[in-house]
Parts: sequence; structure tokens; C-alpha cells
Amino acid sequence: MMEKTLVRILLSCVLVLILPCEIIANDGYLGVSVGGLTFQHTDDIAMKDEDLYLSLDTVRVRYVFENVSSSDVTAAIGFPMPDLVVIPDYDDLNRHTFFGDEATDPFFFRTWVNGEEISTRATTVTARILTPLFPSESNEKQELVDVTSRIQDFGFPLSLDSYVVGRRMEALSEEELEQLVALDLVRLSSMSIPGSDPPRPTPYPNWFLTFQFSWEQEFPAGRETVIEHQYRPMTGGSKLWVNEPTKSEFCIDDESQAEINRIMEERSGLHMESVPYILETANSWAGPIGRFRLTIDRGRPDVFAFACLDIPVVEVGATTIRAEAEAFVPTQRLEVLFIVPH
Repeated sequence: MMEKTLVRILLSCVLVLILPCEIIANDGYLGVSVGGLTFQHTDDIAMKDEDLYLSLDTVRVRYVFENVSSSDVTAAIGFPMPDLVVIPDYDDLNRHTFFGDEATDPFFFRTWVNGEEISTRATTVTARILTPLFPSESNEKQELVDVTSRIQDFGFPLSLDSYVVGRRMEALSEEELEQLVALDLVRLSSMSIPGSDPPRPTPYPNWFLTFQFSWEQEFPAGRETVIEHQYRPMTGGSKLWVNEPTKSEFCIDDESQAEINRIMEERSGLHMESVPYILETANSWAGPIGRFRLTIDRGRPDVFAFACLDIPVVEVGATTIRAEAEAFVPTQRLEVLFIVPH
């Protein structure tokens, strides 16, 4: 069984310093601006070390920061998560995809500072859409636009609770539905809402939810601070084939593609999941990441893992891949594609 793995990696889910729109003194509280979280650069705190572990089940990351200034720094720290798709539930047999806290914190996010666990929560949840929704030109650039207040004006919660979102969709008036479609906030399916009389097309949200965890952190002058996180990744995508765009996006070589095709012919198919991670926000700290280590765990020897990475990659175990670099400067987000044979 071929276990070759190519990795193109973009660093993700990196801690960032949160500053207000106008920078205040380094030894003061660097808070959250009225307009939301704004990531800016600081020369006082350096990221000496980042050790990142990614699998389909768990993401763990350990940072070592050093306050290189002569004064203590108290700052608001932000940890942004990748966007999540909101899927309403119209099926009485599966009324709740998320329960309780899982709807507002689907990641089960945990944080430790210098070995002691602290309380963290999603301080901001933002709804965003891609615009234009359907580009007229193949090279037309799409942008993410904040639509939080708009969806709240229509009575939608900032939640992944599929039952609650589904019930609000069902209760929309014809006028509200027309407005949502005109604003590109909702798209209509050709299928009718189950049990609707007269039949109504099924509406689906076009918005994503972005969760931002943040807390206040002290960085003593001239000393190191160790911050660790662990959370459950929300994997995205499920396909039974690998097409050319996917090959290019995840740097899948021809030899691996041939092996994947062989497996698909011999078995019932393949399951694909991607794990994104936001890395480039590490650039808000002083200088590059002193030492960066990435470990990808496939979980099983027959599982493939692909990503694009500009630093050397080696296999260090039956299921693990590792990439390391000194003075690392991430330039884009990381997304790892796992291909799991059935």
C-alpha cells in the first residue's frame, strides 16, 4: 500500500494580538474595538515556538511567547476559527444537529496558560457571505462581507443549531423570503420544504459563521509565556472523487492519484474531509515564528493526507508526517485533505 504523502502547508488557527483601531500604550489593555476584532502588529511579543498537531479528530497547538520589551504587557488575544456552513434541518427525524453549548461552541475549545487551564469562550460570532455569490467571470475575485446585522434583522440566531435555523426558515413570509434572496443571503432549492402546503421551495443560508475566541493575557517583561489549545476540528467537504481543481489545491501528484484510482476500483469508494487552519495571523507578532513544527496524523496507514507546503516534510511514524522550519513566516492559510478508503 503506497503511503507517500505530499504536504503543502499553510499555517492556520494561530494566536493573534487584538488591538483597537487606534493603538494604545503597550503596557495598557489592548482591547476590542467597537467595529470588531482588529489584528495589528506588535514588536513587544515574539512567538519563539509553535508546535501544531492536526488530525481528523483533534487539533492541538502549543506556543511559546516571549515579551522582548522592558515592560509588562497586558493584551487581548484572539484565536480565529475557519468559517462554518449553516445547514437548516427540515427533517423531523433529525431535529438537532447540535445540542446546547455545541451549537455555540462546536469546537469544544480549551486553553492552558503555563500549564493551567483557563476559561475561554467565543467572544464574537460573525456571519459572512461570499460576494459576488456567482461570479460572472472565471477570474472575478470574490470577497467575504459581514452580514451579521442583516441576518439578525430577519430573526436568525448566530448559531449552528440546525433545528432553530430550520424553523425560522419555515416561518419566513413570502416578502421576507424575496428580500433574503435579493440580498443573496438565501438561495432556493428546487425541492419543496417537507410538509409545506402549498409547496414552498426549500431555502438555504448562504452565510458562514466565524467563531473568534479571545481573552485577556499578561506577558511579563523579559519572560516566556506558554499557551496551549485543543479543539475538535469541524471538517469540511465530502467527495468520492478527486478532480483536477482538488489535485491542484492540495498538491496531489500523479502517482498518488493513480493509487487513489486503484483503491476506488477495488473498494466501494473514498471519503474525503479537509481540515483548515488559519496560520498567517502569526505575522501579527514580533518577527517570524522562531521554530515551527507541524505534525499531521492520518490515524490509519491506509489514509492519505495532502496539503501544499514550502518546507521539508518527512514521515516519522506509520501514520504521522512532520514538517519543521526555523524563522518561519506563514503566507497563507493551511488546509489538509484527508482521503479515507471505505
